[in-house]
Amino acid sequence: MRSRVISAFLAAAAFVAVVAPAQAQETLHPLRPVTVPVGPFTPPVRDAVLAHALTPHGVKARAAAAPRYSTRDGISIPVQVSPSYKASASVIQSYVTYLGSLMHGDELRSLHVYIAPPKQIASTFCGAGALACYEGDNQTMYVPGAQQQSKPPLQFLIAHEYGHHIEMSRSNAPWSAYDTGTKNWFTYEQVCTRMRDRKLGTGYWNDPSEGFAEAYGDSQYPGVAFPYSTLMLPDQGAYNAIRTDVLEPWTGPHAVPFSGSLAATRGAGQSFQLATPLDGTATFTLSPPAKADYRLTVTAGRQTLAKGAKGTTTIKTLCGVRSLTLQVTRVSGSGPFGLVANVP
Repeated sequence: MRSRVISAFLAAAAFVAVVAPAQAQETLHPLRPVTVPVGPFTPPVRDAVLAHALTPHGVKARAAAAPRYSTRDGISIPVQVSPSYKASASVIQSYVTYLGSLMHGDELRSLHVYIAPPKQIASTFCGAGALACYEGDNQTMYVPGAQQQSKPPLQFLIAHEYGHHIEMSRSNAPWSAYDTGTKNWFTYEQVCTRMRDRKLGTGYWNDPSEGFAEAYGDSQYPGVAFPYSTLMLPDQGAYNAIRTDVLEPWTGPHAVPFSGSLAATRGAGQSFQLATPLDGTATFTLSPPAKADYRLTVTAGRQTLAKGAKGTTTIKTLCGVRSLTLQVTRVSGSGPFGLVANVP
């Protein structure tokens, strides 16, 4: 589940658990490719996304000094290993090499990794029953160093958590990508309309953030059954959208300019068609001649979405709307006008 609040008692207990000397160190084994089993994992909890730190202070204090390991494309990632593990540099490197093999952008540079035994993952960092988690405050992935009895494979679990790191590093304005998924995937899976209709976003198994992370994981490590809402079950279109979000991130609205001229005749007007392939906030600014009064009407099919008068900026959140008609109508005056639409 998505955990937002952690009690002081649990945080204090966690600190004791981490700093206490290990009675007997386990050996951390290298992360190797495995055959992907097809089938669901054991319910009820897979991971947690932490908005606020559950991490003990001692772990945070040592994070800055954590050893760094490089991916094959030269990105350096700090990795901490629980004192409960005995780990060689080559074994730790295997985790970073795998992370580097996942589809990524520059966001990989801001990732931190903490590897701990499964019991410590659940009791100290991620919450009861969780197999792994991602903490947005510190952009830290907490993953186990041993294969779970339940599925999915550890490699898939790491890919899923990395999906949350991608969300944390992307914009889906006016929504939070960390809560709803990345822009192109969000639009393709109709998350906006489905959240509005309460078909998504009401619980862990229909959480868009989890749906995105799972779909990203599946795109990198296919073959694991999709346990979340079938409304988010990925297909090739979803994988294409994810690829765009990772390699060509959406950075904000772009301007589409229009121009025209209205004659001094009653009811004169001019319309324009505008494609809106992504959900998000759109603005429209009409600039008529100084002494003219022109009006703007924005419609989608038969539905009027917004209206604006001379010199005003009209703002509208587009949700499931893929094309607009912009109608400029004369009230008084005449002459050329400009119209700028800023769309996602």
